[in-house]
Amino acid sequence: MKNINLDYEKVYLENSVKLNNVKKVVLVYPNQRWFKEDMHTSWNLNPSTLCILAAMIKDHVEEVKIIDAQFDNLTKEEFKEEIEKINPDLVGISVLTTEYSMIGDIALDIIKDFNPSIITVLGGVHSTLHYEDVMKNKKVDFCIRGEGEYVFQGLIKFLNSKGTLPSEGLIHRDKNQKVVIQESTLVKDVDKVAIPDYSFIDFERYTMTSPREGIEAPPALPFARVQTSRGCPIGCTFCLVESISGKKLRKRSAESIIEELEYLVNTYNIKSVVFEDDNPFADKVRTKRILRAMIDKKLNLKWKATAVFLPAMDEEIFDLMAQSGCIMLNIAIESGNQRVLSEVIQKPLQLNTVARKVELAHKYGLFVVANFIVGLPSETWEEMRETFKFAEETKIDYVKFFIANVFSGTKLYDYAMAHSAIDSETYSELNINWRFSRIKSDYWDAEEVSILRAYEWDRINFADKEKRIKTAKMMNISLDELDVIRRNTRKVLHKDLYPVMNA
Repeated sequence: MKNINLDYEKVYLENSVKLNNVKKVVLVYPNQRWFKEDMHTSWNLNPSTLCILAAMIKDHVEEVKIIDAQFDNLTKEEFKEEIEKINPDLVGISVLTTEYSMIGDIALDIIKDFNPSIITVLGGVHSTLHYEDVMKNKKVDFCIRGEGEYVFQGLIKFLNSKGTLPSEGLIHRDKNQKVVIQESTLVKDVDKVAIPDYSFIDFERYTMTSPREGIEAPPALPFARVQTSRGCPIGCTFCLVESISGKKLRKRSAESIIEELEYLVNTYNIKSVVFEDDNPFADKVRTKRILRAMIDKKLNLKWKATAVFLPAMDEEIFDLMAQSGCIMLNIAIESGNQRVLSEVIQKPLQLNTVARKVELAHKYGLFVVANFIVGLPSETWEEMRETFKFAEETKIDYVKFFIANVFSGTKLYDYAMAHSAIDSETYSELNINWRFSRIKSDYWDAEEVSILRAYEWDRINFADKEKRIKTAKMMNISLDELDVIRRNTRKVLHKDLYPVMNA
């Protein structure tokens, strides 16, 4: 490690980048609209990520600023003006998905064109999964692979000669400009990570603004988004969470979660919460402790959970959920065909158990949303039809149907390759259109799947006025606004399918 530090000091001195000079740090969410605006994929990001990073480094630098170009919808020129006004020593850029990786490059161009000596650090999901591609851009000085709280803090301390270079999670260049790849890093004890310090932003504005339009809109304003765990042990073949956050479920303690909720209620008068991690209630014992504490402390919060693993639910939990303020839970079923579920997706769920769990949730007044995926490798047309039939007959309140997409680094990618469902030479994770399949099949084509998915979504969810009223209420919109969403979904599909006719 000592030699690496000496090499780095030499490199920085040779490039006129002084150590002991990282005083002003800016943390950035670039604006996804710089690349494209898409109602299905572009929405406001959770500010907690940047606010946690700010909390982790605030004692090691003189000044930390956050620029959320996405939330503030900054133009490139406005972002440039912000950077010039602050004139930071280091900028950390977070890019969520590979689909929007270009916005990271745009931000880098703006920063380095203003001042090439500004140190740039790229982090986020895209950096974790595609760090080698990230480092092809010479304007990236460092890339964080994995969870960056301690890596970023360690890098700041190193650059100020207060510590050693992090030994994992940091992709960098040696004195010969060769990229040095370290293993991905995960935080072992998530309870020790700082809670988000929202004093770095105008948090009240976030609490009064829904991040997106849809069924997962906050149930009341002001609201907050809370993460209770990291990682996922379930192992669905299509999912990238395992590659990003690991297979082991790392849970915050019930006490830590309640402490954060009380802080949000007392400081920001929060009225509702959205739990948005992948497994907030996978541990029954912890789940019951959290829910009972929410009840006992009379937090009086309405809340939704965006990802609930159904096998971990029981009647007592549904009861406690309702008592503690839950109004909606989103369960991931994925397929209504057991072969597809077990063989292709490899989700440990038996379909014959689902209806009873949904019935129990309804018994306690909970609104149930379910996710399904269609157009998977090896899936037949009839198996796909079974998914829509299952979604309808199980009497789920609202169903979401996703077109299957395959990502490198997942088991589904290997499965798709083995079944000649994708061409590795042409299949790219850039410029994804989530409304269309790019999977090859002998049973259907992309156009058929897109049409079926859109119209079955409309038919099943909005079959009668009572369902429409309940759904509009859950989305916090009027029936007229709901009709606009339905029409736009059909119109966008038609426009994409028949661009010449709509020119």
